[in-house]
Amino acid sequence: MASLISRDVSYYVFKASSIKGPSEKIVLAEKQMFYEMTQVEFNKFLKPYPPKDAFENSSWHWPLHGLTKRHNGKGNVTFADGHVQTVTTEFAQQVEHGDALY
Repeated sequence: MASLISRDVSYYVFKASSIKGPSEKIVLAEKQMFYEMTQVEFNKFLKPYPPKDAFENSSWHWPLHGLTKRHNGKGNVTFADGHVQTVTTEFAQQVEHGDALY
């Protein structure tokens, strides 16, 4: 949920004021690590884009990436309004928590 410059130098402007329900939108999340994935989850993780991009950074890309389960089956997330909470993977995958314009 921020402005970005892509690899082909395309510039995409994003205004925080356009976030609908910032207290419900996840901005930062503890990404599921490869050693936490089952074989099925790992294969699903690699499908949407080339593996090169998947391994280059530690960004959490909703809805492609899962949330870690290392805190009693939950992961820590930061919401657009600044508060932090421990939530389940199912919560993090819901569209109302990942899509800024939903």
